Amino acid sequence: MTHALIPLLILLTALSANAQGVPKKPVRRVPPLVPLVLPPAPGEQLAAAAMTYFGDYACEFDQSLLVSLNPRFDGYIDVRFGKQLHTMKPVLSQTGALRLEDVRGRLLLLQIGVKSMLFDVQAGRRLVDECVHERQAENRRAIAAAPPQPGLGIEPGRATDAAAPEAVTAASAPASAPSAPDATGR
Repeated sequence: MTHALIPLLILLTALSANAQGVPKKPVRRVPPLVPLVLPPAPGEQLAAAAMTYFGDYACEFDQSLLVSLNPRFDGYIDVRFGKQLHTMKPVLSQTGALRLEDVRGRLLLLQIGVKSMLFDVQAGRRLVDECVHERQAENRRAIAAAPPQPGLGIEPGRATDAAAPEAVTAASAPASAPSAPDATGR
């Protein structure tokens, strides 16, 4: 009987020594989220936010986006991609495209008349393309039904229509106009 216990004791000793020598996996600590504090949205940002297509977007490769108003900050937009939620600042470009810029500087959602694209600006790559909201799908159908038009489909007038009146006035001032002299007379 003692002869049967000796191999068992040797095996148990080897197992306990092996278990003690196995390094433990390091615990990955997730830094706590710092609460967002955003400045109030100016008029141009509020106008751009009003032009955003809110709701679900069906994207390529069976991916999706959900775009909604941020409940805490007027003039800011929330974009859900996968399991992540990003707070975005809407900016209307001179071409008429709507840019939703991540307030943490990570993502950019570009919305044009017929589709939207999500970019990771830090990695310099597109995350998902061909994201289409219901209204963008309607735009696609209308374009397909209409006779071909010259040009690229960019609407520069869209940016100036939505901008604040003082921004439009500043943008329409001639670039070669002489400036008023400063305190030194120059």
